[in-house]
Formats: sequence, structure tokens, C-alpha cells
Amino acid sequence: MGQVPDDDEISLLNLASVLLRRGGLIILSTFAGALIALVPALRTPLEYTATTTFLPNAEGETGFGGAAGLAQQFGFALPRSGGFERNSLFYQ
Repeated sequence: MGQVPDDDEISLLNLASVLLRRGGLIILSTFAGALIALVPALRTPLEYTATTTFLPNAEGETGFGGAAGLAQQFGFALPRSGGFERNSLFYQ
């Protein structure tokens, strides 16, 4: 490479000269790595997965969950939410 100064610091001039001398190898390595990563990415078929879960509301359940039960213990009444209507079309 070059001579290292006595104080173990690398000058920008030394760094630039190494990059210029090895520039072809750096560019070639970059393109080879990109090609190695690109080939499997393009050959793999696209796959999309979606999942869903339906949880119908229980009778008498409020929209506040456990907070409604806790409030009722202390004499407070929270409003009930309408929720989803139980329709047979919903489950088909």
C-alpha cells in the first residue's frame, strides 16, 4: 500500500490513492454482489398471504370491555354500544 506515518494516522491522500488503485475491484465486487442477490429475488414466485378472524360479540357485551364491569361495581352505568347486528348474511 503506502507508508504509514509514525503517528498511526491515515491521511486522506493515502486513502484516495488506495480507492483509485482498487476502484475496479470495488466496482466489480459491488456488481457481483448485486447480481448474486438479484437472481434469486427475481426467480422466486410472488406469494401473498392474508388471514382474518371473526369474533362475534357476546350478548350483553359493551364496547368498553372490562371497564364496564369495573364501573358497574362502583355504581356507574356506561352506555351500551350497538355493536354489529347479528345477520345471517354476515356469517356466509
